[in-house]
Amino acid sequence: MNLMDLLQAREAYLLDLEGSRNKSDKTVTGYGRDLGFFIKTFGNKNIEAVTYRDIAGYFSALKSRKRLTVIAMEKDPKKRKMAPKGEKALYSIPFQNRLCSAVRGIFKYLQDTDAITANPAERLTYVKQDDAGEPTHLKPKEVEALLSAARRSGLRDYAMFSFFLYTGARIAEAARLKLQNIRGDEILIYGKGKKKRKIPLKESLREILKEYLEWRAQTEEKYGRPSEYLFITQKGGGLTTRAILKRFKKLLGAAGLSAAFHVHHLRHTFGTVVYNNTKDIRVTQDLLGHSSPTTTQIYAHTHRPDMKKAVESI
Repeated sequence: MNLMDLLQAREAYLLDLEGSRNKSDKTVTGYGRDLGFFIKTFGNKNIEAVTYRDIAGYFSALKSRKRLTVIAMEKDPKKRKMAPKGEKALYSIPFQNRLCSAVRGIFKYLQDTDAITANPAERLTYVKQDDAGEPTHLKPKEVEALLSAARRSGLRDYAMFSFFLYTGARIAEAARLKLQNIRGDEILIYGKGKKKRKIPLKESLREILKEYLEWRAQTEEKYGRPSEYLFITQKGGGLTTRAILKRFKKLLGAAGLSAAFHVHHLRHTFGTVVYNNTKDIRVTQDLLGHSSPTTTQIYAHTHRPDMKKAVESI
């Protein structure tokens, strides 16, 4: 019997991701964090003792939105420590699918390296988008309220959140954007896996960025802190993702919008508008930088009026 436990397997898997698979530091850190959560709440078992029934039961608990606090898969249900009755669960659909991906990945690695003979996670499936609901995006009035609050906050915030809305950039992509990425009426974005994509800049966004770049130059000169990054702090220097998130939360309050919104919802808003205007999955996929059209397919379900019209015409 293999004496390796899940914690040891996690370390070996992360080394493999970082080494032979050449994954980015951020990806490796993310897998490590998710697998750490899994092992803490599932239990640090011997890798050969884990069964499909165990893992399926664990993910069933996640899907039912129970909060797993210590060991979820204790055989005696009375000993399982869940959230107090009425306590709201934190396990969102994206988190469940991310965790599923990490668990599938580690057990496939263990099988590929002959550490285990059978893969207990092989039949695990992701939560379908139909179960998850449509991607959350901002409605036109919410977009207007957000940009109005950003405009009142200052030119930097107005330019930055307009950029998110009109390019569909991920927060990490925007944080590492450099001035040299602007190429006339396009911007070059480096996405996941260092993949490049060029996004056309709509005219109104180009005008906003033009004003912002003038403010940016003045700010750098005033504080003597030149930066190669596109979006900078009020005193010069690059913006971190944490700083962007903090600004966004403040703007939500100023705009009177739900605190449940995340910067990533601006990306969903962009994707939804692009698909609704073009009905072209491939164009939407290319603009969002998705590797697979399957990921982009969720936006094909957001335009209900067209679906109703199609059915009525039968």
